[in-house]
Amino acid sequence: MLSIKVDAAEALDFFDRLAKQTPAAIALGLNRTAEDGLGIIRGNVKRGFTLRTLPLNFVAPQILPKALRARADKLTALIEPYGAGKILDPFETGERHGRDKLGRPVAIPSTGPGGLRATPTTVIPRKLYPVNLGLVIVKDPKGRLYYNTGRGATKRGIAGPRPLKGKHGTFEIQGKRGRVIMQRIGATVRPLWLLRDSVPRPANLHFYDGVQEAVDTRWVTNMLGAWDAMTVKAGR
Repeated sequence: MLSIKVDAAEALDFFDRLAKQTPAAIALGLNRTAEDGLGIIRGNVKRGFTLRTLPLNFVAPQILPKALRARADKLTALIEPYGAGKILDPFETGERHGRDKLGRPVAIPSTGPGGLRATPTTVIPRKLYPVNLGLVIVKDPKGRLYYNTGRGATKRGIAGPRPLKGKHGTFEIQGKRGRVIMQRIGATVRPLWLLRDSVPRPANLHFYDGVQEAVDTRWVTNMLGAWDAMTVKAGR
């Protein structure tokens, strides 16, 4: 006759300690899955955007910040960009870029050789941003307004939009498709900015898609790994 004796107290104590580790295991699984989602988002941003001055970590950090991490007493992991990274938010839905709160138009830099943005990675000096050019209405020595069509345009009944003059040899005039900020350097004149009421933005951030992909493909694996870690810890 065989008999098996089990130390029930020890087994029950193990399962009790394991149960107490369950919230920590869930928090660990959530944090790992959130960071997997951030990794996918980082790839999306690298493929869809040219980041010139905005650090990629501001949009999708590699490690979830402490304040956003799940804990045993807070089973919620938050995924959101830092303040500066939120500039890409409109690219999630493809929201059009229109005039700002002060009514200023969208400024599109000239591109290509001789343009303000010669290459996709060119960083434009802030002193050449439209807001920093100090553009004001042009007047003649007697304080009368100039127009695109020249002096005396009002009397001749052909007055057009008023030109503006600013720093660094810049001036703003009316072009065929809208207002244009130009720059004169010696005998050379080049376009700097094309001003428009609004421009389209592609929906190519895929922030939510990246998070959902991580949940669909990594949650179970991450949760099993976290549970294994907590099982080892409970058995000590």
